[in-house]
Amino acid sequence: DRNAIQINYNSTIKLGAFRRSGTLDQWKKHVAKTCAHSSRARLAVAAVFAAPNLRPLKVNTFGFNFSGPTSGGKTLLLRLAASGAGLNSDEGPETWDGSAPGFEQRALGHRDCMMPLDDLSHLAGDATHVAQLAKLVTFRLSSNRPKTKAGQYVQAHNLVDTDWRVIPLSTSEDPLWDQVSLHGHGKRRVRGEEVRMINVRACISNVGDIFDGMNASKHVGKTLDERLHFVETQEDLAVQYQGKAYRVYLTKRIADKTAIATLNKYMAEYIEAAPLPKQFRWLGRIRKYFAVVYASAALAIDYEVLPWSKKSTLKAIVACMTDAMEQLSANSGGTPDASIKEIKSDKVLFTEFKQ
Repeated sequence: DRNAIQINYNSTIKLGAFRRSGTLDQWKKHVAKTCAHSSRARLAVAAVFAAPNLRPLKVNTFGFNFSGPTSGGKTLLLRLAASGAGLNSDEGPETWDGSAPGFEQRALGHRDCMMPLDDLSHLAGDATHVAQLAKLVTFRLSSNRPKTKAGQYVQAHNLVDTDWRVIPLSTSEDPLWDQVSLHGHGKRRVRGEEVRMINVRACISNVGDIFDGMNASKHVGKTLDERLHFVETQEDLAVQYQGKAYRVYLTKRIADKTAIATLNKYMAEYIEAAPLPKQFRWLGRIRKYFAVVYASAALAIDYEVLPWSKKSTLKAIVACMTDAMEQLSANSGGTPDASIKEIKSDKVLFTEFKQ
């Protein structure tokens, strides 16, 4: 079945180290519930459940980069997501050497799953190099398969159907595409890679971290030290409890004969909740990607894998989408800011969403 989850165990390509520890209830209590205090955490974790749906929904690979200053909780976003799939090690998110072949091997080893890339800033240095590296990654992503190899190479490495559908998650200090050449002064056209690898600003709370939920201060802490301690504790819990959620979700998802119809229904609900003006249909592809993430999270809620409400999850993911669109609109030609205002005026969207 071409729509099934595909892992080629006979290949020499390195598979992601999918770990499993703790129970689903423990993961829901100690990891997933934390995401109620952060719209960005909901997006990151929801991406885990969206990745295996890209292939049957005929959606190409796309990803998210979370930008912001250090000590704001960006790495925690990757750990929370990786805990859903079981990709956390004691040393932190698995790193990538920055090479194109290394990226292709990681993509093949994480096919039909999320793929943590950690901090791109550490790989490439300044923001200009980070953007160029992300551009390279995005072009490799968009093909859904590695560069064509010679027949002998394919046979030697047992590469059968070497395609992928993954959702990479990365972090950087500066917004990913800020340093892309403006070709002179003023506005510039938004490029395809910016729509494929989507930058979302991570640290958007009133204290400059990822916890923007309405009651975050009550649960996360009011002082910087309290919130940093909370992040450290959650990073440890994300390692202690991981891997079970993705396995349970896949088991239920594969057994669910109505899953695709349900996903399409939830995608339609999301699109209806986040309308775009006709003159800004170029933002439609991004909205579709976020719709896939929301629909997959809603399905995981139906399966009792995620302990969230659909209403608050929709609001959180729309908030993330709006931030991404604001960045694209600010850097593009014309007057696209009107589209952002229209999205923000919709009744489903407010930054301080209820839990």
